[in-house]
Amino acid sequence: MNERHHPHWPPQVPLHLTLPQTNLFYNAEVSATRFPDKPFIVVFYDTPLTFRAFRDEAERIAGFLQ
Repeated sequence: MNERHHPHWPPQVPLHLTLPQTNLFYNAEVSATRFPDKPFIVVFYDTPLTFRAFRDEAERIAGFLQ
């Protein structure tokens, strides 16, 4: 971060972020295993998308890209 912003930076907000150890797909995959029928996205093209459906779609896209 550029130091010129420090005087205006909110004191309760950290100056540096800690990166997570996992990625978005890993977290969604774990959630798909634990909660397959819970919504991942509440509205996706006017229908709810469950964690299971998201994982299945992401795996199809990954297979196509390979």
